[in-house]
Amino acid sequence: MKKNNIIKLSSLYLNFSFQKVTIIVFSLSLILMTTFMFIISNPWITNEEYLLNYEGFHDNYFRLSLLIIEIFNGIIIASFIITLIINANSFDFLFISNNKRMYLSISKIITLLLILFALTLFEFIILNVVALARYSLYKININSILILLFIFLSMIFEAGLSMLLTTLVNSIFIPMIILFVGIIIRLLSSSFPKIEEITSKIFPIINISGTDIIFNSYLATPILSILFYIIYVFYYNIKDLKD
Repeated sequence: MKKNNIIKLSSLYLNFSFQKVTIIVFSLSLILMTTFMFIISNPWITNEEYLLNYEGFHDNYFRLSLLIIEIFNGIIIASFIITLIINANSFDFLFISNNKRMYLSISKIITLLLILFALTLFEFIILNVVALARYSLYKININSILILLFIFLSMIFEAGLSMLLTTLVNSIFIPMIILFVGIIIRLLSSSFPKIEEITSKIFPIINISGTDIIFNSYLATPILSILFYIIYVFYYNIKDLKD
């Protein structure tokens, strides 16, 4: 019974999440990401220039594309958090009398994770399709899979933090502030190695260095993410839904 309730609620919250605004943000972000990735791939280079330094072109493409992906992911996450946590308050009252609050909170987490996983797959496909189309010597390898994993972990972290803080302080500005802070951290980290060295140990930042993919918070990110979601579930269980 518990499992069926959570599945049904997750399905309802998933449908609720894809409102007109979130669909527009989701679709527009993917279109813009694709456009930026194509531009970053440097379609104006000649084949001779590419062959002379193909690894450098690959590294530059993935490094800048990942920065673009992380920025747009922040926008998408903020949009879905506002819908799922703030706008869904009135939606919650339809089920609160027949379901435990824990079911509702877990269902929201499952809904969010499903959305993030789908988004990660879309981005993985776009990232590699553009690379395969533009670079004759590029091949999908183990690093491509690691990028997929790190993007997903990064989004889980940011979404968990945003979900928790937005539940604690029921304000539309919380996801926007987290989005803004995330963008600033990533831009500063991409320009100043010293800042990246400090922030990347806690805040999820993906970087490319030659053939290596650097994700210094590979331990902190999943641990903190789990903590965010656990605290969210317990707080939602005692929260006054009228707030």
